[in-house]
This record gives sequence, C-alpha cells and structure tokens, in this order.
Amino acid sequence: MIRTVVADDHYLVREGTRRLLEMSGEVTVVGAVGDADELMDAVRRLGPEVVITDIRMPGGQWRQNFEGIDAAHRIRAAHPGVGVVVLSQFADALFAFELFKHGTEGYAYLLKDRVGDLDELLGAIRAVASGVLACLGPEPS
Repeated sequence: MIRTVVADDHYLVREGTRRLLEMSGEVTVVGAVGDADELMDAVRRLGPEVVITDIRMPGGQWRQNFEGIDAAHRIRAAHPGVGVVVLSQFADALFAFELFKHGTEGYAYLLKDRVGDLDELLGAIRAVASGVLACLGPEPS
C-alpha cells in the first residue's frame, strides 16, 4: 500500500479522489487537506510516500496560481523521498515546465480530466513513488 496525502481546496474533488484511491486497494490515504499550508504540515506529520496536490489552492503566502507547484518543490526539497503528483485543469505547458524546472525525478503532472481514469492516476502514483520516473498527462482531446 502506498501511503498518500491528497490536497485540493474543493471538498468534492478531494474526497472523490481519496475514495477512488482507497477503493483501488493499492493506496492508503493517510491525510486529505484543503490548502498548501495544511499540506506541508501533513507531509511533516504523516510521512507519506506520495502527495497528490491540486495546482491551485488559494490562500496563504504562496504564489497565486502556483500554490501546488510551490508546495511540490518545497516537499521534494525537505523530503526527497516523497513523490508528488500535481493535478491541473490547465493543459498549458507553462505549468508543467514550472513543475519540472528543477528536474523531473519524483514529479508527475496530470490533467484533472484524467483523474477519472483510475489506472492512469495509479500509474502516476506508482511512478513518483518509485522516485525514478516522472510522467506528464496526455493532451486533452
């Protein structure tokens, strides 16, 4: 079981993702939080192997529109063994470039419309948990 923390400011997305992952039998969600500050605290306290975070989580002292990416970089800097999957509704390559600007190891960028495809989400989780692969979600159709 891969220990995971889910972060999204939208309750339904957060809880829906949590339930999908737990039903897979491959993931244990040890925490579900609503903002980047709570995410940083949860990672410190709960020691997940993987974090799944929304790209945007308003509030706090984070760069607007990049809260999830900034949190991902801080998580990997403080906890290099934690993989991070960033979920985004933006197909704009700028966001993926921003995530991967310091390297790709342990990061994944997945479009939110792919979250409903459990196999794709689990593939991203497995990849970042391994610490050696990164993946980029497919272009939307």
